[in-house]
Amino acid sequence: MKNPKIGILTLPFNSNYGGILQAYALIHYLKGCGYNTYHIYRDFPEKNKLTQIAKDLIKFMIGRTKKKRVKGRYTSSFFKEYVAPRSHRIRTLSDLKRLKDYQFSTVIVGSDQVWRKACIYGDLKMNYFLDFVGPNTNRVAYAASFGIDEWQYDDTETKEIRREVEKFQAISVRERSGVDLCEKYWGLRAEHVIDPVMLLSVDDYSKMIEKDDLPDNSNECFVYTLDVSAEKDEIVSNVSQKLGFSTYSIDSNRKVKPRVSEWLKGFHDAKFVVTDSFHGCVFSILFNKPFLVIANKERGIARFSSVLNDFGLLDRMIYSKEENYEKIVSEQIDWEAVNSILAEKRKAAHHFLVNAIK
Repeated sequence: MKNPKIGILTLPFNSNYGGILQAYALIHYLKGCGYNTYHIYRDFPEKNKLTQIAKDLIKFMIGRTKKKRVKGRYTSSFFKEYVAPRSHRIRTLSDLKRLKDYQFSTVIVGSDQVWRKACIYGDLKMNYFLDFVGPNTNRVAYAASFGIDEWQYDDTETKEIRREVEKFQAISVRERSGVDLCEKYWGLRAEHVIDPVMLLSVDDYSKMIEKDDLPDNSNECFVYTLDVSAEKDEIVSNVSQKLGFSTYSIDSNRKVKPRVSEWLKGFHDAKFVVTDSFHGCVFSILFNKPFLVIANKERGIARFSSVLNDFGLLDRMIYSKEENYEKIVSEQIDWEAVNSILAEKRKAAHHFLVNAIK
């Protein structure tokens, strides 16, 4: 096929910066490779149309829909502009059946935690293993993540999932531990690849920042923490004092969530980054910013340890304030070596994708 038509399925849009940008990055990258690529607009599931309509009406009447729309207006506008073209909105099984009208030659599931049990639920959960795809459509997993390094599915679920993933043309996972899980529980070989956001260059992200013409940040230490705590605040305070830097943070609890470009600019302008976010860690590496990662156990340590280990940066992560993180802050990072590793990993990811797509 001269120009394969590709559909990409990932987790539903939820205003998470990393989730939005990984969805954008994969579709943008494949379009740049010349593929006719669509985002499969999977939303949070409902059992049927009547349930969907009833819930939407209740949310509207109590004002939740309007409040959510106001809070996420900038992230939503980014999603609409950059994660495109998109399929119709999918919330029910009947919505899902209409995907056949797009005649995708390949459907890709990934990236993000599309295979983490806690993240997929409801009547449509099996579609993250592409159970809805017809027999003549090529199935691929790109950088799919289990989120953690332990198996969460019971025996019945494992057998049901294995029946579907055995139909895949190619499987790749985001964490090294995912390679072992695929082999142990499915008996299948998976490749280890980088998160989609790493397929793009810093220039790709800088263009977004420049487009919105944002003012420069006068602060020097960028702080992005998903789960705020007194301990993390203490670590941030000590780091900033050690470096003599003022701090700047993106507060996701604002009435209106900041623009995606503002979040990116935090990394762009920073002299140092403190984060407990997986994608905060990844963008620190991409922008070549010295950083400290506070391990986020609830969100899955395997994600952090895998990417940090890949780039020889595992020593940048701490688990508590009791560790000697001030020593870590003072250590230099060999960015030439890091960028060399990234270049090789981009080549491997490109090779995987072009060979998997039909």
